[in-house]
Amino acid sequence: MKLILTLTLFAFGCFTANASDGGINNTSSAPQPISHPQQGTFTFYSAFPDKGFAQVVAHALGKKASDVVTPKELASFTGSIDASFAPNDEAEEAGDIKDLTGIGYLKGMTEFTVYKNGVTTLPPEIKELKNLKVLNLTKAFEFTTLPPEIGQLPKLERLQMALAAISEIPKEICNLRTLKYLDISTNQISTLPPEIGRLTTLEELDIHSTSITTLPDTICNLVNLKSLDISYLRHLTKLPAKIGNLTNLEYLNLFGDDIRTLPKSMSKMKKLRSLNVYDNFKLSESYKSFLPKTLWQK
Repeated sequence: MKLILTLTLFAFGCFTANASDGGINNTSSAPQPISHPQQGTFTFYSAFPDKGFAQVVAHALGKKASDVVTPKELASFTGSIDASFAPNDEAEEAGDIKDLTGIGYLKGMTEFTVYKNGVTTLPPEIKELKNLKVLNLTKAFEFTTLPPEIGQLPKLERLQMALAAISEIPKEICNLRTLKYLDISTNQISTLPPEIGRLTTLEELDIHSTSITTLPDTICNLVNLKSLDISYLRHLTKLPAKIGNLTNLEYLNLFGDDIRTLPKSMSKMKKLRSLNVYDNFKLSESYKSFLPKTLWQK
């Protein structure tokens, strides 16, 4: 009898120990909460902390933000996303979009737009968007800062930031070796980085209505430039002496500047078809001696 009792107590003790250690647990097979969205499956709300942004991305993939998604699904999306406003047809109200955290999941996205919401910057994970070709921040009125990681987008061709609140352009932007179109007009920018001369694929540059007072000489290295809009730079009094190196330039807008003379090197601009120098009231007419009559405007 003692032997049976001893064995019974021993077995009970083992059962108790195993249960406390998790060896026998009726809930061990139940799904556990995902603490690292980088792996497995999770909802859009888990991947994108901003509810509005989560809803926008979910709709782009034909889902609801409360649906389950995988990193592979997010990375395989290859279209365009407009993250300006939440769709407002979800169960949870989103409000104004302010945070783009999680954008790094969208590795295959080719075009991204943000405007008229509360977004002030791009998260550093923007560098993960290796397939992005178009980044449109036009009328992103609260947008103040471009992170240096912006220079790590190897396929970016168009960067539009007109009517934002940017006061400084990071030099890293000049690492965008495929960039063809850059619009930073109507911002609070006062200088261009001298590294801008590295953007040799650039075809259109628009910096009108900014606070820029001087153009760096390196702008003359943009040999593929076809259009240059530097109008309404009220304190710009001169152009770089070698501006004529832009031999592919077809359109040059100087309207409303304070230019005094045009460099003689402009005589090399054989493709120039449009030159707007109106409202440069102190401009010397010496340019008429080396530019064709079709460009004589004042």
